[in-house]
Amino acid sequence: MKICCYAFAGTALFFRALIEQCTQAGDEVEWSVIFPQGPFRHSFDDLIPTERRLYLYEDFGRVYHEQRPPFAWQTRPDIESIYLTLAKDKDGYRRLDKDEQLRRAATMMAVYRAFLERMRPDYVLAPDIEAVDGYILVNLCAELDIPFLHYTELRMLGRSFFSPDVYNTLPPYFGGYTEADLAEARAIIAAFRAGRPLRWAQHKHPPSAPPKPPLLRRVVTNTWLRWRQERLHASIETFGMRIRINFMPLVTSWRRRYFAWTAAHYFDIKPGDALPPRYILYMLHVTPESSINAFSPYFVDQFRAIDLILQNMPGDGVLVVKEHPSSMAMRPDGYYASLRRRPGLVLAHPEIPSRHLIENAAAIVSVTGTVGLECYFLDKPCLLLAPVFFGHLCRRLDSLDKLREQLIEMIHSYHPPSAEEKAIAIAKLINIGGEFIINDPWFVPSVCAPSNVAATRDFMWKHLRRLKEVPTHRDLAARG
Repeated sequence: MKICCYAFAGTALFFRALIEQCTQAGDEVEWSVIFPQGPFRHSFDDLIPTERRLYLYEDFGRVYHEQRPPFAWQTRPDIESIYLTLAKDKDGYRRLDKDEQLRRAATMMAVYRAFLERMRPDYVLAPDIEAVDGYILVNLCAELDIPFLHYTELRMLGRSFFSPDVYNTLPPYFGGYTEADLAEARAIIAAFRAGRPLRWAQHKHPPSAPPKPPLLRRVVTNTWLRWRQERLHASIETFGMRIRINFMPLVTSWRRRYFAWTAAHYFDIKPGDALPPRYILYMLHVTPESSINAFSPYFVDQFRAIDLILQNMPGDGVLVVKEHPSSMAMRPDGYYASLRRRPGLVLAHPEIPSRHLIENAAAIVSVTGTVGLECYFLDKPCLLLAPVFFGHLCRRLDSLDKLREQLIEMIHSYHPPSAEEKAIAIAKLINIGGEFIINDPWFVPSVCAPSNVAATRDFMWKHLRRLKEVPTHRDLAARG
């Protein structure tokens, strides 16, 4: 079997640990690896031969100069267009001229295509993808019929699974459950409704983060790479952002104070204030963020979602918009002032508990995020504007023309599932997951714990076995 790892950022350190454990266990795998950027490109020198390692920017400049319009994009109807792919960018490439965006995207596709066609992996294994080159890789795998194993968290259910794409699509074997799954589902639902902390996968594994090089060395190394080899890489991660990440506690404290001084006066409802008697709730997402950029880039401009709700909601209520705590002092100047000018909109302070707002809302609308799952647990109607793994448990937007009808129906005719129906639905999700995590070990120290590496290996083989038990479209076609 051939497996290619997409070693984004520090996840390269985790994939190295995974490959070593699979090798020690005697797994017959021919590994290859893709490094979309350079800091860890030499971390596999003693583990994987040079010909099976790709650093995206090793020969990027030469391939870039060979690209000329019109570019040969994939036009199959089941593969998203390059325009949608580029729209998912988190304010890196979108700052460039449109022709430059397309040329660099064509270069990424050419580099990845040459490597994949040479390696011909049976699977590509990836962490949560957040960058344009990763989305291009996913689409290219679909074109070449290479199954994708995209790490996806089941979030508040404390497990993770492999999705075949970046849209949280459930695996083809989804639908079954065991008595153990059902018992765990009941426990999770009961814990949530009682307000008890839910168990996350990373809490199961002890911290085991690799040592970080000194901050100055990391900054100098990354700056040199950016200047020397990655000049054509466009990223939201500026020099200032890297500094902020490494001083996060101090930055967070400053941001809260700055928000209190400059923006708190815009909010109509503060902690302890009475809520409107009848309202629809919309909770702002952090942007740019992969959870919204990847799933529905159209709504990255959240004024689109907010105006859509305002213009279709019944006239006997208001729209309560709550800021996300992580976005304090992060919005552009004038953002809250612009929101407040919209009739029917009420701004809720980010420190008001989300659960309190959900429990008292007539209905909730969200682009994506775990709010939909929380609503399901709390017997509240929720409308989702983008795909997510629990989308079948909520309402999905039928069409813009029918949004008003959907909102009215949700408010006046919603019937929550029974306790048993709810337990079965959650048990089916638990059944597809495992207690493992794939992430950057510098930010999630339990990633490289031997128990987590072992859990990932075990789940990967379990997932691949279950995939083989489900007939694919190609199998069905061959059977006539």
